[in-house]
Amino acid sequence: MEVKEASAHYLPEQDLDCPSGYRRTEVGVIPDDWEETSLGAVTNKIIGGGTPSRSVSNYWNGDIPWMTVKDFAHYSPFGTLEHITEIGLKNSASNIIPRRTLIASTRMALGKAVIYEVDVCINQDLKAIFPNNEVNTDFLYFWFQFNESRIAEMGSGSTVMGISLEDLKKIPFAKPTKAEQEAIAGALSDTGALIESLEQLIAKKRHIKQGAMQELLRPKEGWVEEALGSLAMLINGRAYALHEWESSGVPVIRLQNLTGRGEDYYYSNLTLPDKQYCYSGDLLFMWSATFGPIIWRGPKAIYHYHIWKIECRDGALHKKFLFYVLSDITEKLKNSSASGGTMLHLTKSGMENLTIHLPSYLEQEEIASVLADMDTEITTLETKLAKTRQLKQGMMHELLTGRIRLVKPAKDRDS
Repeated sequence: MEVKEASAHYLPEQDLDCPSGYRRTEVGVIPDDWEETSLGAVTNKIIGGGTPSRSVSNYWNGDIPWMTVKDFAHYSPFGTLEHITEIGLKNSASNIIPRRTLIASTRMALGKAVIYEVDVCINQDLKAIFPNNEVNTDFLYFWFQFNESRIAEMGSGSTVMGISLEDLKKIPFAKPTKAEQEAIAGALSDTGALIESLEQLIAKKRHIKQGAMQELLRPKEGWVEEALGSLAMLINGRAYALHEWESSGVPVIRLQNLTGRGEDYYYSNLTLPDKQYCYSGDLLFMWSATFGPIIWRGPKAIYHYHIWKIECRDGALHKKFLFYVLSDITEKLKNSSASGGTMLHLTKSGMENLTIHLPSYLEQEEIASVLADMDTEITTLETKLAKTRQLKQGMMHELLTGRIRLVKPAKDRDS
């Protein structure tokens, strides 16, 4: 079978060696008994969709699930974010896609694919892919997951990245036997089920912790009210000019270093008062746009202008108790801001005048300990989840390239 030329930047780097029983192909090094073909060659049909007119209210909020690229971020196998009516379906280019059909994006979220357990309609940015009888749908789903970044790199467009149907069909495809496809899909599905169960457990633990935090921090008889400024000192971070940045020295913590939006640090060799440095275990607070408390767990560092260091008065306010109080307060403020559409910003005087409710120092310590234990349990589960996701990635690489065989090749079975 002749395979059409693929996009040049799709092609993987060639392996340095080709072991016995394998051959080098456009797809990469694959087993001798796997067929080198293309995505288009293993599909019976690929169909798209459309969008009913937004100006006709009778077309919307019906009983028919209607998928867009937004559903990749909010995926549920049993439903979509939006729904259309029967009349909306009839008056649009959308199509009903039967359950258990693979749906992939050809615009924006390139390379992403899902399978629903219910019939859904799709919009024009998506394609439903119906493989022929020689390809297992679940295997094809994991093939998309494995090749997501490569497909995304094939996208073109000045504003919105997309891939044409013809280019999608040209993508090289390494096809094992149907039995091996099913074995591979089964192994990866089992790992996926473990990931899903961990995600659900983490969500449940977070919900339990949120309820516990609200109950434990709820003011009770004997608690006192105090302004935060009378119990703690808020120390301003330092602003930097460009010429003060260095390539090495003491790291300078910026907002993106605390929020996960960036891991790269700037550095400084300036000699500063000790109060301008933070150490592992110090309580920091981001006060502009992105805001909230965090316990610093890194090395000695300098905190930037949009961050305060909070030093609690000994014996009056427990640092970790304050961390949970501020976490609770800021979460409520974030929810309020999200509904009101305002940007979050706190002034230092407003923060110092913030009234907090306090039990005895001993009870503060006990409350903080209970919540910290819950955080530790959640962190342990999150670590396990991250490792399981890495395991799945490794499994996909080994299984979808044939480096690990779950079904013995025919020549070995016959010998």
